[in-house]
Amino acid sequence: MRTPIFKAIVTRWHGCTQTRPARVSASAEGVKRLYITYEFIGAAAAHRQAAEALIARQKWAEDDYYLIEASLPDNATVWVWAPKGGENA
Repeated sequence: MRTPIFKAIVTRWHGCTQTRPARVSASAEGVKRLYITYEFIGAAAAHRQAAEALIARQKWAEDDYYLIEASLPDNATVWVWAPKGGENA
């Protein structure tokens, strides 16, 4: 049985500037931050899209994993990339 891997991904919204559109960033420990343009699909969907883009870029995607969403006190969103079935996956 393989050891389950848990990854924490933090997403944040960044408002537009004079030179850049509104964006959502996704970051994780030891990984280069990723930015996607905020497409006005809704805040929750945009944050999930950013987290999923980071997962795809890092090639973490596996069928037996899923994302768990939570909020941080600083209004950031945290996603936990966790194995289905908890620690016994």
